[in-house]
Amino acid sequence: MIILYSLTDSLIAKDVLEKAFNNRIKNENLNFSLNVFKESYSRLSDSLLKSIDDKGIVKISVINPSVNDFLKSNLRSNTIEQIKIIKYSLYVEQIIKISKSDSTLTHVKEMVLNKDILQKSVLKNSIHYYYVKLAYDLKIYSEKIISTIQKCFERMYENLNYSEREAYGKLLLSIINDKFVVYYDLLPILKNGEKIAFIVEPLSFEQLEIFLASLTERNYFSKEIIREISNTLRLEIKNKISIQAKLDTDDVLEKIVASEVDGYSEEEIENYKNGNISNIEDGVWDEIQGEMHDKIQKLIENVKEYVEISIEEFDLDFAESDFDIESAINAYFSESEVYDYDWYQDNSKTDFETIKEIFER
Repeated sequence: MIILYSLTDSLIAKDVLEKAFNNRIKNENLNFSLNVFKESYSRLSDSLLKSIDDKGIVKISVINPSVNDFLKSNLRSNTIEQIKIIKYSLYVEQIIKISKSDSTLTHVKEMVLNKDILQKSVLKNSIHYYYVKLAYDLKIYSEKIISTIQKCFERMYENLNYSEREAYGKLLLSIINDKFVVYYDLLPILKNGEKIAFIVEPLSFEQLEIFLASLTERNYFSKEIIREISNTLRLEIKNKISIQAKLDTDDVLEKIVASEVDGYSEEEIENYKNGNISNIEDGVWDEIQGEMHDKIQKLIENVKEYVEISIEEFDLDFAESDFDIESAINAYFSESEVYDYDWYQDNSKTDFETIKEIFER
């Protein structure tokens, strides 16, 4: 159970759990003629464990969140067990989850310094990302790992899980604004156009903007070098502007649809609902293009200190496929119909009664 807790608070693939379990019992002098994992899993199934089939992959979790609470509470007061989990862990994520006490953190620091961490497997991201993160979070400064930190820093982006991009960006920005970047001599890596393109690729536009501003404000490089770096990243910056403008426009798509549809007659709206040719979608797309144009222009303005980009370089027609205009319009009509029927048909009903009827339908 402790091995499961060290891996996840939710679901984990059964084969991952089995590998982590077997890696632990190798050091417990158990009889390997027996399938200890199979026996343990069978005994605990339905009482403390549950399993599901996720597209052909068997995944396991505790049967109730309170089981995790119990395990966490017991583990918190058992430093010896914490160190055992860390020492005999298969995955670096186990180390990160369990390392909370001073004793365990001291043990992990030693694993970073002697580079044992690099021998661990990972469930997501890359071991290079975790090595740099642990060194930074634990405030480790040692000449013996300078070259290792540099190599790992260059490769932090590899196999980065999409959901971890925000955390990756925060780590990179923290490093840039800390003595860590100078102590481990990471600035030459950032000055290398080919390397920096990969390093900043996972960043959002906002994070990239802060990244460039930090390099400038902390006087790491001259403005000329910042310009050279930015020009190297020109295509990357353009792509991030396009993505950010699309996301920002998508956030106001509902308002765009409402504003456009309200300008059409009831007859035109009925024709659209009946599948007849209508200008409504074209009108909405025109509004989207206008919104995107304004947002792109604003984003260009934000980075003009670093790189020159023109609005003419963006092909807005190409972005039409990024917006599901038909669904947005139909969703607006559906919401309007529910609102009209449920809230105005019977004014004698209270709001609570109306909501209750909608859910009971």
